Amino acid sequence: MKRIIIFCLFLVGCVDRKDFVEERISYKIDSVAYHPVGFPSVANLDPRWIAYTEFGQFTYHHPVEVGDSVEVIIMTPKRDTMVFDPILEHSKIKEDDTLR
Repeated sequence: MKRIIIFCLFLVGCVDRKDFVEERISYKIDSVAYHPVGFPSVANLDPRWIAYTEFGQFTYHHPVEVGDSVEVIIMTPKRDTMVFDPILEHSKIKEDDTLR
């Protein structure tokens, strides 16, 4: 899940935002797990709240409660609806003889 989010952030950073359709969806937090300092590892130096939703889990460094909402932004690329037809493309190449 984290890989998908990182990949989407990478795409957003590399491509013009006009090439994407932005969709905002809000999910309600179903349950919350609290991890104090030093749990589950001694390397954990700050408290964490893990919120579980239908979409997945999110980690926060500030308190969240059941019933709060999480807004997820989904960026989908705009797609050209034209279908590639190799026969038509090949005939255009034959007609345009400037490629020789």
